[in-house]
Amino acid sequence: MVEALRGYDEDDAQAFIDKYDSISASDLQYLTIEAICCAADVKTLDILGCITKALNAESQTVSSILVAIKHPKIVRETLKRAMLAEGHREKEMIHTATGFLPSPKGSTFINKVQVANFDGDKPHASGTTIDQPAPDEADLVSMDEDLVALDNFERKMLPPGK
Repeated sequence: MVEALRGYDEDDAQAFIDKYDSISASDLQYLTIEAICCAADVKTLDILGCITKALNAESQTVSSILVAIKHPKIVRETLKRAMLAEGHREKEMIHTATGFLPSPKGSTFINKVQVANFDGDKPHASGTTIDQPAPDEADLVSMDEDLVALDNFERKMLPPGK
């Protein structure tokens, strides 16, 4: 964890490392992270967050290096497989990678909502579309209340027994 923090640029991480490096090896064996954080005037949760971020960044870098090292061999093996009669998927991958075939389009999400035009209590058949920003956390928390209100509204609009 300490080595990961050494390469991490945040001020709290550097304050922790500076304090850590000033402590003798014999004293370090008796001190906790919390004690070093107190001495460095850094919150323990902040340093744990720095450690998590630093280790994640380090892991991503290591993964990228490993992928870069193995990628040429994987491409060679994919090409060998594409040359076989049963290598249909590999042929398609090669054609897509080189631009001979278009890349498949993924899902598209648009922040729009269909809103009915109300005339009194009855909605019109046609509606208008309005832009709606992505919901924030407060909107998601109140969703249950909205669903209950919608259910109550629908019960009032439906004839009894439906």
